[in-house]
Amino acid sequence: MPERYEIYTHLGGTTAAALGIDAVKWARGAVRLRPSEARMWDHLSSCCHGENRFDGLVSSAERSILLSPGSVAGYNNLATGFFNVGAYSRSIRVAEFGLTVDPGFAEIEFILCQSAFCDGRPDLGWHYWPSRLRLQEAPARIGLPAPEWRPGVATGGRLLVCAEQGVGDEILYFSCLPDLLDDTDALVVECEPRWTAILERSLPGIQTVPRQMRTDPDLGPVYDYTDLVAGRGIGSYVFCGTLPQFYRRDISQEPPRGGYLRPDPKEAEAWTRRLRDLGPGPYIGVCWRSGFTLNAQRTLYYPDAVDLMARLPSENATFISLLYGELGDDIARVREALKVKVHHFDDLDQTVELDRVAALMSCLDLIIAPSSTVCHLASSVGAPTIAMAKSNFMCVDERDPLFLNLYPVMRRNEPLNPSLAAKRTGEAVRSFLANGRLPRLGLGKT
Repeated sequence: MPERYEIYTHLGGTTAAALGIDAVKWARGAVRLRPSEARMWDHLSSCCHGENRFDGLVSSAERSILLSPGSVAGYNNLATGFFNVGAYSRSIRVAEFGLTVDPGFAEIEFILCQSAFCDGRPDLGWHYWPSRLRLQEAPARIGLPAPEWRPGVATGGRLLVCAEQGVGDEILYFSCLPDLLDDTDALVVECEPRWTAILERSLPGIQTVPRQMRTDPDLGPVYDYTDLVAGRGIGSYVFCGTLPQFYRRDISQEPPRGGYLRPDPKEAEAWTRRLRDLGPGPYIGVCWRSGFTLNAQRTLYYPDAVDLMARLPSENATFISLLYGELGDDIARVREALKVKVHHFDDLDQTVELDRVAALMSCLDLIIAPSSTVCHLASSVGAPTIAMAKSNFMCVDERDPLFLNLYPVMRRNEPLNPSLAAKRTGEAVRSFLANGRLPRLGLGKT
């Protein structure tokens, strides 16, 4: 191994994976060369995290803290490691101590937020929920009006609901728009254009605008609202991810509704006919991953296709693919290994044609998905949905704080385990088919 330890810090993440390099092995080489250098241990922690080697993540983060107790990096890595192994109370304690070293450090606040929800401390989770907007990867926002909207506080002009995070996150947080419309009716909603048709059909009276993104030579990608605020008479704003904090803060309460979106009725009629042509129901929509390329980290969230489908009752059911992005060979593997056919509609672009996807989902008897755009859209159209994940906000068990029609199979205080999620999904599907409703919720298709 080269003796220049500095080069090892450049080997990790996607770079190492693309080159076929074992980043953890090289990071361990770096700490052998420079065992008294805290940043070498921080780098080893990051590499272990990227490869799901959480024991190594925890031990190297602990060594970093011993060497440099005044640096927040070790605390952030250790809190992250404890979160990933399900030691949520320990994650909280480490994160809180890290914030005494670097108050306001957004990444550690966000880990604290997630750990608090999983640990059954929702008030603490909500307290740190705004940290998501200050994460390093969060784009800057410029040109917003001064007052940020709060319930019960009168402001002049229209209210802008700002988009954030991904396409699936938008449709998830927009579930609170009906509540917001009860408080104010002058709404401008920033959203991904793929949602425009179904949002305006479902929530008459709102105005939608595309995401106000541009590239700034100094700041990089930014949301720039300067022209929108002036042109639409915007007087205040609220981030869409803040709406659940206002309207679903009390997680002991059931959400007021299941779906809130109205699919195109003509599209729904067409999908009903096509499903009947495939065979008899029940029609079960399945998705076992997101549309992004899988890496070691993402395999924590998604079960193997064959493992999942082997656990589902295949007799007297017709399976419909809700996969989007690159399909790979999963459907073929399922058919070869299990002799189970998963029908995929090649003339439906499930990444782009989200209004048509929503109409298809509304015709299905049950939908199974990990936490993804598929799960969020299925819940939003009111379809009975089984999430191979924890509840939204990871704060309750066997029900969801946002959707009545969503059943999460993982518990808030459990670490991620895709094989266990697949097993419980199979049990939940059998319960649904036997009883016509999601487990413990008394809900069937409406």
